[in-house]
Amino acid sequence: MTDSKAERPSCSRAGFPCLDLSPQDQQVNPKPALDHPTCVKPLQASGADSGFSLLEMTVALFLGAMLLTLVAESGVTMLDRWQLSLAERNIRNQVSALPLKAHASRRAFTFDEAIGSDIILPEGWTISAEDEIFYADTGICSGGVVEIRSPNDRVWRYSMEAPFCRAM
Repeated sequence: MTDSKAERPSCSRAGFPCLDLSPQDQQVNPKPALDHPTCVKPLQASGADSGFSLLEMTVALFLGAMLLTLVAESGVTMLDRWQLSLAERNIRNQVSALPLKAHASRRAFTFDEAIGSDIILPEGWTISAEDEIFYADTGICSGGVVEIRSPNDRVWRYSMEAPFCRAM
């Protein structure tokens, strides 16, 4: 058998790329068929298997949009709760720091006097004490109950126990 390329069997005669055959393979199968293991057949899509239908794509896009809406909505709710919690914590820390401010400034004041000067509230927030809370210039306070109210009417109540009056 001659070893020239013209005589070598090739899948390319049928229009398919082919792996090079060794002389031993040529002797075993001198005329390869399309199902020979060295032939590489291209994938051809038939009409029904050519891709996704318009209905399938529409349903997939609709489900994706619904999922994105749910995730975005819960994300906004979580962000609102986080901002509310952060503002409440800031106010509570300011209230807890009032005895230290009284001691550092060596001045006595009431809780109501501290609102606006020592306690800075975000817009729409309110704070009040059930009873008058007095802060001595030594930093000792009389104790009482403080109520913080957010713009959406969420309420936090803290008991301020004498003598240190930490908002708990």
